[in-house]
Amino acid sequence: MANLVGEGFEKSLEKFRQRLSPEQRQQFSFSSLDDVRAEMRKLQDQLGPQKKLRSFNKMKRFLEGMKQVEQLVQIFLNTSDVVAYVWGPIKLALMVASTRIETLERLLGVYQEIGDVLHGVGKYDRLFKNYPDYRRILEIYFYDILEFHHEALQVFAKPNWRRFLDYAWPTFKTRFEPIIDSLKRHRDLLSDEKLTVILEELQDSHAVVDKIPAMLQGINEKLNKLQQSGIIKKHELQERILKQRETIRTKLRSRNYQENHRTALKKRSISSSGNWVFDSPKFETWLNSNSVSDSILYINGIPGSGKTILVSTIIEYLLNSGHTKNGTVLFFYFKHHDSDVKGAGKTKCGMLCALLMQLLDQDDTLLEYVYQKCASLVDPDAISEPFLEETLRHCFNRQGKIWVVLDALDESEESESTGAHPVIAWIQEVVSPTTLYGSHVRFLISGQRDGFIEAALSVYPDIDLDRAKQHKADITDYASFRASEIKSRFGLNAGEETDIVHKVTVGSKGMFLYAKIVLDNLFHQQSVAKFRKELSNENFPQELNQAYERVAIRIFDNAHEARRSSAVCILGWVATSGRPLRWREIQAKFCINPVDATCDFDERILDSFKTICGSLVDVELCDNNKNSESERIVSIVHPTATRYLQESNRIRIFEEHANAAIYFSQYLTSTPFQQKMGENRVYELALDGYYALQDYACAFWHYHIGLALSPLSNISPDLESAVIHGAKLLIRISQPKARSGSSFECENLNDHTKEYILSILEEPYALGSEGSALSEQTKYVRNQIESINYGEVDGHQLKVFNELHGCIRFKCPKIRCAFFSSGFSNKEQRDQHIREHERPFKCSKPECFARITGFSSLPSLNDHIKRLHSSDPPILFPKGKDARSFTIHNAAARGDLNDVIALHEAGESLISVEQKNSGLTPFFLATKGGHMSVCEYIMKHTPTNPWESSLTLKKMFPATSSSFLSPRLGDPPINEVVKNDDLQLFDLLRYLSHSAPSTDEIETIFLMAVVHGSEKVFARIFEEVEYCKAILNMFEASRISEQRWRTFCRICSTALRLRSNRFGKQKLLLGEFLAKLMPALYKLKDMAAPSTWERSGLGEALLFLCGDASWSLLSIAISTRAYAVAECVLDLVEPIVQKRFVKVSLEVTLLNQLAEAGGESKEWMKACIRQLTLRLISAIGPERIKDARSRGIKSSPLREAAWANNVTCMEALIPFIHDLDEHDMGEGTILDIAAEANKRKVVKLLIESGRVDLQQKNRKARPILNQGMESGFCV
Repeated sequence: MANLVGEGFEKSLEKFRQRLSPEQRQQFSFSSLDDVRAEMRKLQDQLGPQKKLRSFNKMKRFLEGMKQVEQLVQIFLNTSDVVAYVWGPIKLALMVASTRIETLERLLGVYQEIGDVLHGVGKYDRLFKNYPDYRRILEIYFYDILEFHHEALQVFAKPNWRRFLDYAWPTFKTRFEPIIDSLKRHRDLLSDEKLTVILEELQDSHAVVDKIPAMLQGINEKLNKLQQSGIIKKHELQERILKQRETIRTKLRSRNYQENHRTALKKRSISSSGNWVFDSPKFETWLNSNSVSDSILYINGIPGSGKTILVSTIIEYLLNSGHTKNGTVLFFYFKHHDSDVKGAGKTKCGMLCALLMQLLDQDDTLLEYVYQKCASLVDPDAISEPFLEETLRHCFNRQGKIWVVLDALDESEESESTGAHPVIAWIQEVVSPTTLYGSHVRFLISGQRDGFIEAALSVYPDIDLDRAKQHKADITDYASFRASEIKSRFGLNAGEETDIVHKVTVGSKGMFLYAKIVLDNLFHQQSVAKFRKELSNENFPQELNQAYERVAIRIFDNAHEARRSSAVCILGWVATSGRPLRWREIQAKFCINPVDATCDFDERILDSFKTICGSLVDVELCDNNKNSESERIVSIVHPTATRYLQESNRIRIFEEHANAAIYFSQYLTSTPFQQKMGENRVYELALDGYYALQDYACAFWHYHIGLALSPLSNISPDLESAVIHGAKLLIRISQPKARSGSSFECENLNDHTKEYILSILEEPYALGSEGSALSEQTKYVRNQIESINYGEVDGHQLKVFNELHGCIRFKCPKIRCAFFSSGFSNKEQRDQHIREHERPFKCSKPECFARITGFSSLPSLNDHIKRLHSSDPPILFPKGKDARSFTIHNAAARGDLNDVIALHEAGESLISVEQKNSGLTPFFLATKGGHMSVCEYIMKHTPTNPWESSLTLKKMFPATSSSFLSPRLGDPPINEVVKNDDLQLFDLLRYLSHSAPSTDEIETIFLMAVVHGSEKVFARIFEEVEYCKAILNMFEASRISEQRWRTFCRICSTALRLRSNRFGKQKLLLGEFLAKLMPALYKLKDMAAPSTWERSGLGEALLFLCGDASWSLLSIAISTRAYAVAECVLDLVEPIVQKRFVKVSLEVTLLNQLAEAGGESKEWMKACIRQLTLRLISAIGPERIKDARSRGIKSSPLREAAWANNVTCMEALIPFIHDLDEHDMGEGTILDIAAEANKRKVVKLLIESGRVDLQQKNRKARPILNQGMESGFCV
């Protein structure tokens, strides 16, 4: 299980002891086997009268084995209380589990399984004593047993375990099963036959000692392999739990609470700062007391007093303190300026999500409960506060002691429904003694005294930083630390250093922020003279705004024009941005000119943002690329600084919003964002960094427009008009195509344009959603960015791209998702995340495949539960049924799981072949009927492979047979699933299959999906990366063989003849397939014109599609009568031919092939031929058909149609033929040929056209009319 090389019994025991609470260590240290037996007798006495007695004999072997382990371990540890730490948890688990009989039964079953492994371990005592290498096995036994009981304590030793057992047991099971598996595998080593013989000889003689070393090397190798296998299994378990946790995290849209904490901690300059609070009587009482009156501690102070840094110090103390070791520590930092697009950092809902996610990160036993609660939630926006409150309350009940720290509650939303008011109401409810049972929750809250918070928490203890002498002492220490740096920089004497400390300490009045701003400003002076000027009594600030003013004078008034302009631009955007900005985004705004549609990297700012903006800005490291300067997050140092900039008119907030709105409207409507932009040009612009602002602009353009046009805005009329103009353009491209042009007509707005725009912006996330021109172009651009191969990009271009766009390329397309901008390091993670969006409805049943795959809708999930997890109770072996019909095959065909189980347990085989009728297996019959529960049972009890590659494509799809539409012996069971387009069953079989399908089997599934019009299965094939790659590689134009396409087309043709109602679906799926196979051609349909780079690869593709009349996909499709394939090819080719993107022409012989295919009797087939003929005429060109003879065509399409009696094709061709009486190389006219061959329908059609000469003579110089009469039909 773990790396135990060199790790003995002491280390295993110490590791176990360290994870126990002090109470548990005391309780378990004196436990013994007698205590366990006494507890078992006590339970028997209790349960007997209740008629709930259970067989404790299941414990017999375990207790005997544990006694033997105890005796062996005592030899090596020379102590008698070692296994006390096992007896104690066993006693506790039995005592707790006995309150629920079904739980006790489960636990006894597990102990029985472990007992079977431990049985007889004592006989190896001499081997363990004499050979340390074998002792490793005993050490692993001991370690695994301790690990099992550690996991058991996580379930049974926590409060309120009965409510959570059904949820916690699956997690417990996934953890103890690998432990038991490890025990079994090591038991098998000891049970080796050769080792047993040697042990028997050792009992009587020492002569065989030389045999032992010969086995040691082999044993060690096996142990190492088992160890590696255990590591792999543990890693797989961790991955499984991680995926489950990430699914919940996506549902809750929980913010990164750890990053906020790390950022706050880094602002602590002196390690001892804030430590005084731990000696505060109020803090000590809050930390240790169980009294409700001491459950809340309120830390308050003026703005900038350093509350957040002090709180981060407290959180760090709690996380690492022995006081909280066996409890739970949770925290949340409220942030007024939040990076989440929904403001999760400043709402009660965001706080509850973060607290819940932290609980799950610390306690795996809660995962199943919360997972099931979240399983049916489709939209994180739909998560309500009552839902979160209830879930969190139950999770709190599962804990013992909980400490919750909430920082900056005053920065929560100002709304009474989502801000501090409901947060405090919830806190007061939680600490109420009637709310939680078995748990005690303490809250530490920090915030300004804003009137409401102060009044609401007035009955609870508080720490006022403004009056705390220790806090002022911390400021003095900080000033001394920074003054020492200033002294070194400017060469000051001790008196000047002391003067700095005195002035800063007195002026701060308990405000850390003041000290930081003043000291930063002093440190960054450019000369000693300027430093002394700033330190003079005349200029030294007496309060915070004056401190800001001194910084502003340096960066605005004393700086040259270029730097001043840069400072205004940076501060203006940072102060008004919708989320914190990365330095590369700020740099990109300097480089990108949306009017000229250019990005000039040389326009970037070479100075650092601290040099330009001084102490008015602060920097944080982001999650990704923490060492990258360009990825650092720039923000205003404190809300008071934003207020100062606005009140001093250094920054005009609404004008900045207006400027941002205009800039981003120009940016998002610039040429590089227009549709039909060529792939190569987008690729080049991406490398230039032009799309570096795409993420921010798409998510926040409406935010800036809304504030620029708000009633509070005071911008000029000209600026307002420019904002409105930009809003018109953006709203048009941001609406789904179905709505654009109808719900917002930009050219026909009435006089209330501003109000109308604001009304539309009330639902901003309906704009830019999927289906809009903006979202489609964003997706298109991102696809090109994802395709960038760093290895092919030169060093300078790569530097430009990384420093403006950033190295993260794979991002979520959902604009409301946090990963829309932050993204993922690789495509696999991103695709997995997207699947959580697309299939959010998860099955709550443990070990069900749909826990991973999920469903796109709630009805699909409900259907799945009904089909696979029916709650019908199991029945006993049925009686009174017809013996002839009561077979396992009939039961499987009916979908009767109870009968299948009963018959299987009675001895019938699940893999037997039915002797009568079709000779099919129970599994095939179950898949054919779509019986999911039966399929699941059979696959879990047999090595059944749903792919079954026993048939080749040629056998499965004979060219002229319809047998592939009905099941036959040997057909892969998956075929029936695909035919029925049963996606749920398809997913179940894939999940339970012991092996992945081969390339040929994937092709079979794909073909089945196409010919049967199975849309759901077809879509799933192309969702799975490996399946998609296999299919596209098989059919890639440069590799595909004529035979593969001919087989493919023949299958499509045969299927349609037998199931004509699937023509529309088949054509739809074929179109999607060809679009994936040749995306460049498919995109040309909507392009104005391809670039030179894009034209270069079209020739080969077009030649493959239609250019070669003897070997092209269109030719093969026509000759095999695969009309749906032919139509799809023309869908791709026609726009290219019509727009003359490249020189390509379709040969007239394609019409000949269509004509030669012959006539059809079914009306729907006639319609296909008629439509295809007309489309070919249009693509080839009517003029080229009229003069087919002069172009060297031996036989015209019309003549071929006549010979083949293809009247439908002739009907379409006749209007485009100039002369119907034209002779053809001595064979006479078409009328002559038709009459001679007695093709009555053809003759009738020609005569009814009124364009043939009825007096003409045939090749024998006899009138054709007379010949027709002689042949027996009337003209």
